[in-house]
Amino acid sequence: MAGCGGGETTVTETVTAGPSSAEQEAREASEVAGSVNASDVVRTFPPNIVLDGDIAAEKKGSPERALLEWWQAYQFRDSTTLLSLTSEAAVDATGEAELVELVNASGLQGIEILDVSESGNSAVVNVGLLTFTPENPGEPPPREPTNSVPETFAMVSEDGDWKFDQTDYLVTKVEALAN
Repeated sequence: MAGCGGGETTVTETVTAGPSSAEQEAREASEVAGSVNASDVVRTFPPNIVLDGDIAAEKKGSPERALLEWWQAYQFRDSTTLLSLTSEAAVDATGEAELVELVNASGLQGIEILDVSESGNSAVVNVGLLTFTPENPGEPPPREPTNSVPETFAMVSEDGDWKFDQTDYLVTKVEALAN
């Protein structure tokens, strides 16, 4: 190497780092403009679906709010959440695998909370089970219920949280699914 004076040559290269791939993806995603917003999605749900606003309208920590959370988890086939919102006794009596299968295979109609009575660690929630039957086959369901059937659901407080405890309701549904 002529003219280098016989020593070692060190080459230093400066690299300017750009954004990480995650940062780039986040930047690009924020630039995507779409015509669908969450309120549009919610408006397309059938009228029987329990919405977050229905749950939020009930007092935090109340049995009626816990029942609506359980009902919504069932409607959205969220078996993990549903199991966490079901009493240990009801899960044991029904069978965890059977309950998961039930949630994945069937749905629930609409529900309206009528009243609740609490006594210590147990509560009874009186509801109306709502149906939304179209006047003519093939039409979309009406926005207002066409029928309401009274039902009572037991709730139990476990570790300070209200849980669905209507074992016979679940066992009947599981048995019907098996037939």
